[in-house]
Amino acid sequence: MAKVYDYVLVLQRQHLRIIDAVSKLMLVLAVIAFFFEALRAVELQLAWFKVLFWVIFSVFIIAWGVFCFLQQKKGVVPYYRLGFLLASWGFFTIPEGGIWLSLIYLLAVIIEKPVKMNTEIAVDNDEIVINTFPKKTYQWSEVNNFLIKDGLLTIDFKNNHLIQRMIEAEVSKETETEFNAYCAAQLATV
Repeated sequence: MAKVYDYVLVLQRQHLRIIDAVSKLMLVLAVIAFFFEALRAVELQLAWFKVLFWVIFSVFIIAWGVFCFLQQKKGVVPYYRLGFLLASWGFFTIPEGGIWLSLIYLLAVIIEKPVKMNTEIAVDNDEIVINTFPKKTYQWSEVNNFLIKDGLLTIDFKNNHLIQRMIEAEVSKETETEFNAYCAAQLATV
């Protein structure tokens, strides 16, 4: 059964440029690798369908990359997972060392969505949970101060770690005051 928290704060999305750049680079590297596999199949005079196999994989990965680019231009967060899955399948069929690359691309399929999710911070009487990848849980005894001011969330930890991030939705003054009072009460009890 899922735990119910007193407050859940959704933070503004961090810039995803680095994650998207790595994703694009991975797709480009897969297309280049499959292009060389197609050339190798031609040199070895393998059956035409083996050459076609690599060309089709490359075309589908390029098409997915273009689709993701268009999604990004519309302001939608692109997910490159289908391209990674195709690349993983393609690398799996390469006999010399392709399994390792296949596993790396499968890992990218699994972790892309959790890494790109908006960060959520859930608060209750027992703990503070930061829903990132990986999820982090803190006790109130680890925190010096926890408050919202003008839409900016600040968490000051006793180990001198500081988190300051903007909250995605606009927070009314009443909600801000109520939340800050709740956090002050939790900190006063530890």
